[in-house]
Amino acid sequence: YHYKVSSTDASGNPAEAKGYTFDTLDDAAPVFYGVMATDITATSVTIIWATSEPASSQVEYGLTTGYGSATPLDETLLLSHSVDLAGLTPKTGCHFRVKSTDASGNPAQSGDYAFTTLDNDAPVISNVTATNITGTGATITWTTDDPAEGGVEYGESPSYGKSVYLYVTQ
Repeated sequence: YHYKVSSTDASGNPAEAKGYTFDTLDDAAPVFYGVMATDITATSVTIIWATSEPASSQVEYGLTTGYGSATPLDETLLLSHSVDLAGLTPKTGCHFRVKSTDASGNPAQSGDYAFTTLDNDAPVISNVTATNITGTGATITWTTDDPAEGGVEYGESPSYGKSVYLYVTQ
């Protein structure tokens, strides 16, 4: 704001002082937009979000909403934020929240979000059997240690030649 002051003494002499300014304080914390986990692998993830004003970046994360781990605070004031988490455990659920502080020192933290890291092991196949064998067909069954899609290749020689694939969502 720009302002001036004026005064008049008892004799009616006016005086004026102008050219003064002040800034109001920013007392509003940053607002978060688009918080999400992207580029999820078995051991890493990228957490992204945007803020309503330039702010710092930090992510708290852990196996529960108690978190327990945090990335180093990046004090660079940004509108678009991206923080990488590495060294995570495959096939594990992880909770996280983002934290940002604006240039005026107003802190904000998001609510809880979650993701699950990917599986980096191939499924283990077991219990392979052929049942209901007839002159024109058979039923092939097997189990895996993880939900998986699969298929059967078959033929009259080890080069197979025919196939059937199953796409089952579990």
